[in-house]
Amino acid sequence: MGPPPPPHAADLSDLAAWFEPEDRALLDLTLDAARRADGPHDVVLRARAEGSDSVPEAERRVLVRFLREAGDGRRIHALSRAIGDDGAETPAGLNERRRNTVLRRVTDGIVHDFNDVLTVILANLGTLRRRHGLNPEPARLVDAALAGAGRGAALTRRMLSLVRGEDGTIAECDVGRSVEAALAFMGANVLRDVPVINRVPGDLPKVLCAERILELVLLNLAFHFRDHRLRGFAIGAAEHEGEAEPGHARPAGPCVRLLIASGQHEPGRQAPSAPRPESLETVARLLAEIEAGWHLVADGTGEEAFLAEIWLRAAGRRTEEPALWQPALRVLLVESDSLVRASVAEALTDLGHEVVQAASGEHALALLCESAAYDAMVADQSMPVMTGLQLAATVVERYPDIRIILASPHGHLPAAARRFLQLEKPFRPDDLAAVLSAAAPQMRAA
Repeated sequence: MGPPPPPHAADLSDLAAWFEPEDRALLDLTLDAARRADGPHDVVLRARAEGSDSVPEAERRVLVRFLREAGDGRRIHALSRAIGDDGAETPAGLNERRRNTVLRRVTDGIVHDFNDVLTVILANLGTLRRRHGLNPEPARLVDAALAGAGRGAALTRRMLSLVRGEDGTIAECDVGRSVEAALAFMGANVLRDVPVINRVPGDLPKVLCAERILELVLLNLAFHFRDHRLRGFAIGAAEHEGEAEPGHARPAGPCVRLLIASGQHEPGRQAPSAPRPESLETVARLLAEIEAGWHLVADGTGEEAFLAEIWLRAAGRRTEEPALWQPALRVLLVESDSLVRASVAEALTDLGHEVVQAASGEHALALLCESAAYDAMVADQSMPVMTGLQLAATVVERYPDIRIILASPHGHLPAAARRFLQLEKPFRPDDLAAVLSAAAPQMRAA
């Protein structure tokens, strides 16, 4: 534990006595700059150990900010803050953090707009595919366009992961959705002409693993497949209950087992020899960090094909059972983008629901004042003036019987939004049907 912060001193000489003598020159230089020009003027100094060497130097670093008082500028104010050993609060660190904040905001805006475009594409093509019996050739073209939009959605998720740097190992993630997004990126940028087979069902429980960790694991496996020219990348998954056997790679408790395999080598052809694959060592380390199981049966560098299994700890399933049928609902759709709003309204209507559209949070509240006879409200989070979450907080207080669904790109919703149903942009008509089906049982029970 570091030393206490320096006192709020009226006389700056008190501050000089508080820091190491070797830092006095740096302190004087910064003070002189503060007297000459408006600030802020930041400097990192080492607090004196006060006769004890037990406090590490890294824990004695203090960020001091000098500000010249307005007017004649004779008075200098000093603000101080203890910092850790990561340097995040140094002047350079502060500038880097500000730059990252700006970059994140710009990226979030780009991702939101791009996901809106993809939502329009997915919603309209999905409605077209569902509503009209297409001949094989038009159906093939529609499916190809849907696959391309899905790849675009995967790219926006990669962009968010890179900018946000999310690596929380305790977070939960949807295995099916995460694998689908990762494979779209891997197939286009790493595996390329290697056939990819995805047999991960969509009804698995969530796992105790951040999506970014799972993506990094799959990406390292893809590099291993590419570097060793393995034929085909196949992945499947299943849920497992019960206790693990002694010495087994599987963690204790409910798990989701991922099985990753390559195709067989061509007869008479062996994979190129190489040193111990570093990518597989990275996979093992990442999985160990989240207390997941890793069992490498064959690394694919010999005559045998690649085969490995990953055991991820499963989170608890929802206590409510999925709806066996879905009633027609009266839905209030709140979306500021007119093209997105029209496309989603069309998809909702095609699913059999009655839709009333609102262009903003204020518009939605005005409609609710006229009539609150709605079963559900679907609101975009990133609306100007009033966000979806702000609207939801008002609606849940005034109209508690209305189920609220917030639509937002992956990872954009704050923790306070967890009490509401969530719809990840870009979404397909099937995603809309699923989230409204999740809302229906509670409404019937009420």
